[in-house]
Amino acid sequence: MSLTTLASKFFPSLSLFFNSFLSKDGTFRLILEKKAIESKSDDRLIVVDSRTNQSYDIPIVDNSVRATDFRYISPVGFGAGPLERFAKGLRILDPGFQNTAVTESQITYVDGVRGTIQYRQYSLEYLLQHHCYEEVAFLLIWGHLPSKEEKLNFQRDLANEAKPSELVANAIKAFPSNTPCYLMIIAGLSAWAASDPTKIPIHAGGELYQGKMDAVNRAAIRTISALWTVVAMVYCHQRGREFTPADPNASLVENMLLMMGVVDENKRPNPQTISILDKLWILYADHELTNSTAALLHVTSTMADPISGVIASAASGSGPLHAGAIDLAYKMFERIGDKNNVPKVIADVKAKKYRLPGYGHRIYKTVDPRVQHLRKMMDELSGNIKDSMHLSVAMEIDRIASQDRYFTSRNLKVNADLYGCLVFSALGFEPEIITALMMVARAGGGIAHWREAMAMTFSASLEAFIGRLLINQRKRDTKLLTRISSVFQSLPPTLVVSSPLGPSPSPLLLEHTPLGGNVFPDLSWTLPSDIDVSQVKEYLLVVEDPDAPLPSPVVHGLYYGLPIEKTSVGPSDFKSAHNYVVTGGFRYGANRKGCIWSGPRPVLAHGVHRYFFQVIALKAKLSVSENTLLRKEWLLQGLKKDNVLAWGEWVGTFERKPE
Repeated sequence: MSLTTLASKFFPSLSLFFNSFLSKDGTFRLILEKKAIESKSDDRLIVVDSRTNQSYDIPIVDNSVRATDFRYISPVGFGAGPLERFAKGLRILDPGFQNTAVTESQITYVDGVRGTIQYRQYSLEYLLQHHCYEEVAFLLIWGHLPSKEEKLNFQRDLANEAKPSELVANAIKAFPSNTPCYLMIIAGLSAWAASDPTKIPIHAGGELYQGKMDAVNRAAIRTISALWTVVAMVYCHQRGREFTPADPNASLVENMLLMMGVVDENKRPNPQTISILDKLWILYADHELTNSTAALLHVTSTMADPISGVIASAASGSGPLHAGAIDLAYKMFERIGDKNNVPKVIADVKAKKYRLPGYGHRIYKTVDPRVQHLRKMMDELSGNIKDSMHLSVAMEIDRIASQDRYFTSRNLKVNADLYGCLVFSALGFEPEIITALMMVARAGGGIAHWREAMAMTFSASLEAFIGRLLINQRKRDTKLLTRISSVFQSLPPTLVVSSPLGPSPSPLLLEHTPLGGNVFPDLSWTLPSDIDVSQVKEYLLVVEDPDAPLPSPVVHGLYYGLPIEKTSVGPSDFKSAHNYVVTGGFRYGANRKGCIWSGPRPVLAHGVHRYFFQVIALKAKLSVSENTLLRKEWLLQGLKKDNVLAWGEWVGTFERKPE
C-alpha cells in the first residue's frame, strides 16, 4: 500500500462538489467548494492549462493550496466524464516533501526563518521558564496546561501503568547488552503490546480508537508509560542493574532516572540532573511533523494501536539523518579528538567527504532556537565538562563554521544536535542511550499528534499549521468594511439591526454553521426615523469575522441588491441561486468559500469569534455587471460616501471548543 493510500485512509478525502459556468470571456472556470475545515481567505490561484487553454480558480488558504484541487486540471476535454477527468488530473511531484504540508495541526509551530518554536499558544521560552516537562507534555496532548489536580493525576496514571510484564523483561534480556538500543526498545514495546492484545484492533475485532476519545486518552497514557518504562529497562540491561519500579508521587523525569537507577547514595535522583533533564525534554518534546512522528502517524493511519506506531517511530528515529544524528555528533567529537584537528575536518566537509552532524537543518535558516538554552545548560554543568575535549571541539567547530563562507552562504547554522549530546554526556549518560532518552521526550509530541488525528478528520494533503494562529491574534475590528472605509468615518450607526437570537452580541446556533445545517440566521433592520424609505434604493449586507487570526477579517457573506421593501432575511432567502441571484431576490458576492453563505467555523480552541452582520442603506444601486462576483475589495474602492444613507450592525458569536 502506497504512502498516499495510507494518508488518504487516515485523513479521509474532503467532500467536494463543483459547479461550472462560462465567464464573460467564455473561459471555463471550475469552482471547488470544500466541506471540510474552514477556508480562511478570499485569495485565489488562477491557473491556465496551456494544453487545453482552460482556466481554473483554486482557493488559497493559510498560504497553501489543496493538492487534490489540481486533480481537476486534466488534459482530457470537458466532454469526458468527471471520473475520467479526475483520474487523469494533474499530480503534484514533490520528492522528500520539500514544499508539501501533510496535515493541519494545532500542536507545534516552528518558524525556521525567525528561529522560534511554539507549543500550542505558548512560546518555548515561556514554557522553559514557567513549566515542567509533564505540564508541557499534557499541554501538547490535551491542548491546555494542567491544573494541579490534572498534573497529579497524569503523574500517577503514568506511574501506575509502568508495570512491565515478565514477557517484556524476557524480551529485552534476550538481547546481548551491547545490542543497539532501538532494537531492544522495539522488542520491548512489541512484548508490551502483546501482553494485552485487547488493545490491538485486529485482535479485538474492530476499530478501537478513531473518535473514541476516552479510549484514546487511556491509550495515550499507556503508550507513553510503555516507552518510558522500556527505555529504563533497556538501560538497566545495558548496565547490569536491577529495574526500579516507578514512584506514583514522583515527576515523570524523576521517575525516569529512578527506574534507570541513576540515583545518589540516598537512592534518589540528583536534583540538578532532574532539573536539566526536565528542560532538555521540553526542548525536544515536539518539532512538528518530523520523520519519526510521520512514521507513527503513517502506521496508525491504518487504525493500528499507538504502541505499534511508536515502534515505527523508534525505527525511524534511529537513522543518522534524524535522532541518530546526536549519536553521530558524539562519535565525531571522539574521532576528532582535539580542537586543533577541527580545521582539517572542516576542509573535508567542504570537500564533501562526509557530513557535519549538528550543523545545518532542513527547517532552520538561522541558529536553531534550542541552542541558546543548551548553552545555558552547558554553563550550568561547567564543572562536569570543564576539562572535556568534546566541548572544546564543539566550540571550535562552531567558531570556524560560523565564519566560513561555505557555511554562511548556505545559511548553515549550528543546530541542537551539536550541543544536545554534550549536555546528555555531562549528565553522565553514555552516547548509546541518548537517542532513546530523546525518544521518550518526543513521546509527548508524537502521542499529541496521534490523539489529534483520532479526534479530527483531515484531508490527505499535509501540514498547513493551524496552531500558529495564536489565541491573542484577533480583533481586526478596524478592518471591517464599516470601519476601514472612509465612507463611514463620520457616519455613526443609526440603522437598528436585530435578531431573534438576542441582543448584540448573542451566540449563533450550531445550525448556522457548517457543523450543523449552515443556514443563515434570521435578521431584521429598521431605518432611523429621519430617513424616508423612498430615499433607499437598495440594501447591502456584509458579514465579517474580525477575530480570525489573519491580517484582515474573513468575509462570510456579502449580499447586495436587497430591495427596499425587504427589511428582514432568513434561511429561506439563501437557497439555490442562479447567476449569483438567491431565492430572496437579491445577489450574493464573494466570501471565503465562493458560496452563498459560509457559516462560522472558527479555529478550534481559538476562543469566541464575533460575526458582524453589517446592513447598509444605499441611495443608489451598486453598478455591478451581471456576470461579476462582487468582492469586498470593490466596495472599499467603489462605495461612495454620498451613496450611503445609514448603516447598523448586529453581532453574533460562535466558539469551537476542543475535546
